[in-house]
Amino acid sequence: MASDALLLKFKDTDTVNTVTRAAVREMSRTLGFNETQLVQYALAKLRAEVLPAYVPDEGPVPQAMLRHIRKTVKQNDYHPSRSLLPGI
Repeated sequence: MASDALLLKFKDTDTVNTVTRAAVREMSRTLGFNETQLVQYALAKLRAEVLPAYVPDEGPVPQAMLRHIRKTVKQNDYHPSRSLLPGI
């Protein structure tokens, strides 16, 4: 199985958006990780912050579909006090 690799170049000073190799070594020792595990851990935390945890839906239910539902599913005098679908 081929391995995907990522070349990581470090900066000379730590900033808000960059880290030095020394900082990576220190974080690795502190957490008990090797450097690869540390990078994977950091990227996994960033993924949780940046990417949605769910597949986006297709948006609101179209009015034509709501009309079809109302015609197809007879409620016989049933009127809910509230609905999960707007307009029903």
